[in-house]
Amino acid sequence: MNIQEAFAYILVNDEARNLLRDCPRQLQANLELSDEDISLLSSLDSDKLALMAEGGRSKRRNFLHRGLPSALTAISLASRNHIVDEFLRATALPVQSGNTNRTLTESREFVTFLNDLGSDRASEVIKTIAQFELSQLDLIASKEASAWALRAEESMLVLRRSSSGLALQRIGDVILGKHVLIAKYSYDVTSLVVGITNRLSSNVAALERRSAFVMSIKRAGRCQITVSRVGNKLACLLLGCKAPVSIDSLFGMSEFQSDTTSQILCQMLFNGVLLPTSVLT
Repeated sequence: MNIQEAFAYILVNDEARNLLRDCPRQLQANLELSDEDISLLSSLDSDKLALMAEGGRSKRRNFLHRGLPSALTAISLASRNHIVDEFLRATALPVQSGNTNRTLTESREFVTFLNDLGSDRASEVIKTIAQFELSQLDLIASKEASAWALRAEESMLVLRRSSSGLALQRIGDVILGKHVLIAKYSYDVTSLVVGITNRLSSNVAALERRSAFVMSIKRAGRCQITVSRVGNKLACLLLGCKAPVSIDSLFGMSEFQSDTTSQILCQMLFNGVLLPTSVLT
């Protein structure tokens, strides 16, 4: 472990700081540090280190509240605030160079930490909400999704100009834009987030398990995500368009009636969910 990693570890681990103060050679062996590194760390004031550790935890907690607000509210409602405390004491933020989205990085680390939670109802709800909120952060941060969101805006403009004579058969191939995320969750996460945020669902452990597909769409230029619940049939239809698919084949694979399929495809095209491959060239 290099000295940067060791310093980050000491700041989050109370036992490591106690070892540094009382038995530095043991800490050196545990972390495989050089004599020079352990000597430098031992020269640090232990009281100041404790203050830095507390300040660092407070800052990391703020990043979590910023990135995963509903998940942390659910944790509080379930009287499990110790989960956050354990995370802050057990994990050190990876040492990274360059511009780093700290909110996203901390949120990813926390969701990974949550995977080791139990499988009781409250834990499942907390993990589901955290995974959903992390997916929104990833979508916002994705440069690829931003580029596709711009293409979607262009596609919608082209379609609106020709809407009077739009014929689906002339569209050709379509593709699900990479600014669109469709995921299935074990709980109706959109309703969960509303209920948790407004503290309407105070008994987290009693929430009903009901799976649902959720579609998140990144819009160009506004860092805005629109979220909606979608039915299983529509989700499957759209997920079948991750690679270019002809309009004709969509009618063949769809479980909807042909007129309903036409309405759905038009809606998805005009909303910038599905893009004609012709606008991508």
